[in-house]
Amino acid sequence: MSHREIDRSVAFVVHDAAPRTWPACAQLLQMLDDLGAGPVTILVVPHYHYQDPIAKDARFIAALDRRLARGDELALHGFHHRDDEPPPRTLRGFVERRILTRAEGEFAALNEAAAAWRLARGIEAFRVLRWPLHGFVPPAWLLGEGSRVAIDRCGYPFRYVSARRGIFRLPHWRLARTANVCYSPDARWRRTLSRALIRAELARAHRRSLLRVSLHPQDVHCAEVLAHWRTLIAEVLAQRTPVTKEQWTASLDTPRYEYPATADRASTRVAA
Repeated sequence: MSHREIDRSVAFVVHDAAPRTWPACAQLLQMLDDLGAGPVTILVVPHYHYQDPIAKDARFIAALDRRLARGDELALHGFHHRDDEPPPRTLRGFVERRILTRAEGEFAALNEAAAAWRLARGIEAFRVLRWPLHGFVPPAWLLGEGSRVAIDRCGYPFRYVSARRGIFRLPHWRLARTANVCYSPDARWRRTLSRALIRAELARAHRRSLLRVSLHPQDVHCAEVLAHWRTLIAEVLAQRTPVTKEQWTASLDTPRYEYPATADRASTRVAA
């Protein structure tokens, strides 16, 4: 990769891809294609909300095969994308698991055995479909200690794990800090807050080599959100080079972007 690609990159990421969400994901991808915003990293949920496993949906599989053929990346994004563990007992846990996300942080509170079971089945889903797999992105960017241990012991050579504030390079959990913008579009106050947070994050992005633009299926249900995304993406494309997360992670051949995992170990949980 060129110096510009390493130092001024953007990763367009479509979250929550599954048969049930595919119409909305396809709309997001079409928007990105129309703007020339590619390649894209697509986060696949093998058994989204316990419905419609991906292996049984030929159209979904064919659509993602086509995306791979054009240079996009597929990453594993949990297994069910539901947080079914007992309710959080701390204020921090409540904010993380019930406010910042609405019981979607699947890997936030799993023990090692439960996390290992879901990881193994997600990896197998990719293997059966012959999809290359380099990255794991926990839903809502929440990763508890049991899940982290399960990743270390699963035996699969993941190249990276994403957190809210950066990307961990495996196997040594070296954190490369990034900027990351996303929307919470369900209510007007959430959209207003999202715009403010996006502005603040874009101001910080000048100090980061990678900006992640994180798009979710629910974004398509609000015209003002889509309009904002189109404007923002066009502006970003004038300043940064699109890459997949795997491409950017592979480009980190010097230690200048990395921080010891022990210095930010809590961020694997809160994705601070």
